[in-house]
Amino acid sequence: MLLSDAMDARYAPSGHLVFMRRGRLMAAPFDPERLQLTGAAVAVADDVMQSINVGNTGEETGTGQYAFAAQGTLVYVTGGVPPDDAREFVWMRRDGTVEAIPAPVREYIAPRISPDGLRILAWTSGPDREGGLRLWTYDATRRTSTPLTSPGERAIWPVWSADGTRVGFQSVLPGGRGVLSITSADGRSKSEPVASVGPVAPAPVSWTRDGLVRGAEATGPRGRKVGAMKTAHAVALVGWSLAWSAYATAQGPAPQIVWSPKAAAPAGWTAPHRPHTKLADLLATHKGQADWSETIVDDDTLHADYISMAPGGSTPRRMNTDTREWWVIQDGQIRFAIDGQEPFVASKGYIVQVPYRTFYTMETVGDRPSLRFEVNIARARKMYPVDATPVPVAGVEYVRARVAGRGTYDGGNKPFVDFNAVVAGTDKTRQFVVDARGFANIILGRGAPPPSPSDKGHFHTESSEFWFILLGQIRYNIEGLPIFVADQGDIVYVPNQRWHLASFAGDAMSARLAMNGYPDLAHSFEARDSR
Repeated sequence: MLLSDAMDARYAPSGHLVFMRRGRLMAAPFDPERLQLTGAAVAVADDVMQSINVGNTGEETGTGQYAFAAQGTLVYVTGGVPPDDAREFVWMRRDGTVEAIPAPVREYIAPRISPDGLRILAWTSGPDREGGLRLWTYDATRRTSTPLTSPGERAIWPVWSADGTRVGFQSVLPGGRGVLSITSADGRSKSEPVASVGPVAPAPVSWTRDGLVRGAEATGPRGRKVGAMKTAHAVALVGWSLAWSAYATAQGPAPQIVWSPKAAAPAGWTAPHRPHTKLADLLATHKGQADWSETIVDDDTLHADYISMAPGGSTPRRMNTDTREWWVIQDGQIRFAIDGQEPFVASKGYIVQVPYRTFYTMETVGDRPSLRFEVNIARARKMYPVDATPVPVAGVEYVRARVAGRGTYDGGNKPFVDFNAVVAGTDKTRQFVVDARGFANIILGRGAPPPSPSDKGHFHTESSEFWFILLGQIRYNIEGLPIFVADQGDIVYVPNQRWHLASFAGDAMSARLAMNGYPDLAHSFEARDSR
């Protein structure tokens, strides 16, 4: 070895070996025949621009911005080594205002929000290029910063797994070879290599739920390749340079600017619908009653009732003919017995569902009434076993019949979710009901200042939407109404064709269960330009 702490060495006509050392141009006498230094190195010029500490491994070449002519004239660009680029995280609201996030200041690159919206993932560079490349998460709720990798791993370009429990990233080895690795999102486990792709480091771009097929690739901008990789961990879509095109593909088609039909004067609320049904008012109305029921929603897409059932009360054994049914437990305890499932007791915070043509019963257990919010697809009908007496329905007669088939818990549907576990972060469920005729989605976040009054939100052309407030307070701005705040247990309903915007109110965590009639409901936002 001729020199240490040296980069971008060149032989000068003067008989010197000229090289860069951290922004300083150095020279040492050199014998080109014996390939040996013949004297000590001395400084030639300070503050020479050099490509180190630039925050991008692709540009981290160590090259000095200098040259010399055959007669020995030297030219160079001043600038030295770029200083550490200290950065901080901020939230930017839709109105353009910025709120600082109290995370430690570091040289953050490419931050990504976790699927639950509560954590920030980023990688950092720094003055020591062998140790500065590292992954970090910041928990906005706990206000804690956690390193996920060690400095020696040289970890860059991280992505979240779909459930937010793991992180995929690129680890740059000496010589530029790359390894695709994964690690836990809590920083408690060691990184695990998953795949290595030739001399070029594979950069993860997004993480699928079930993986992609190895070898699928397409030509990207300027002929660069975009590829897909499937591993034992079903890790990620990976790209070789300019992989943003693969990322856009993985995220689905870009929004379209269209003319969306909207009533000039949207219809109002018709009974039994109200913009805001307060649980406190319902409880006051039915004070002293153990058994009561009140319809909250009854439109062309969904039907929903608040139902109180006395201790020891139960439903007959029954099932829906062709549609799912689901419940939010607000108070008390209900024992569910669903065919094909172990019986369980649901208390406040549980969200329960049952597929079509699957028998079930509910029974209030404990010493106080149970209170549930029960949701059905519009005009759903019940079937009963032949050894039971059907509940009478006006204009309906029950006929002894033979039916086949029954629904399943598929496509992410599950018998129940304990929302308390969702708040604690141990259950990552968000989409609870996913069905061709119904959808229920948990939306969780921390209170924030009100959005700009000019932000109308969006409207739905065909389906109404309503929300059960699961936790805290939710702020609503609905076309034609003053802004209001709904509390836990309240129901908010908006007909189709009306602008509406929901936001998290207060300072603590809040959540709502959003329900409508379509799993991929069109959200028409105001297009402010012609793009």
